[in-house]
Amino acid sequence: MMTKTSIKRDEHAVSPVIAVIMMIFVTVIIQAVVATFAFDITHELKTPNVAVVIEGADPGSTSITIIHYSGDTIVNAFSGTTNGQLGTANWSVMEVRINGAVFAENDPANQTTRLNGAAKFGAVDFKAGDELKLDLSDSAQGTLRAGDSISVIHTTTGDTLRRVTVI
Repeated sequence: MMTKTSIKRDEHAVSPVIAVIMMIFVTVIIQAVVATFAFDITHELKTPNVAVVIEGADPGSTSITIIHYSGDTIVNAFSGTTNGQLGTANWSVMEVRINGAVFAENDPANQTTRLNGAAKFGAVDFKAGDELKLDLSDSAQGTLRAGDSISVIHTTTGDTLRRVTVI
């Protein structure tokens, strides 16, 4: 026959085991949360919040100007610039597309595409106040026609920053 004292002794055996398991579980969860923030695992690609204006998009126009009116800087928008000029296909994380085709000059030696006319080397950011002048006469497009679509694309995310239709 069991006495009250022997039953009492047996009841305490489970409690310390469950407590240890719970402490280990809580410690692992806390470590996972700290590691997530420390290594920035939650970082997602984000489209810059920008206001972009396209000027000169009129029928018969041979040039357009892309203006970064305000908002976030588009980091590494261009690459391979020399003296503030872009050659053929020197887009990095930003592109200008005309009727879905990426704008590129036919003659890279001409290099009339200008970013503010300022001397820039290597990767260039597109920040508030910057203007990008595109000379269409040197491209396959030539001149704009009614119905043409001009888009500024953030290539990292694939999002359209601005789209206009020539009317």
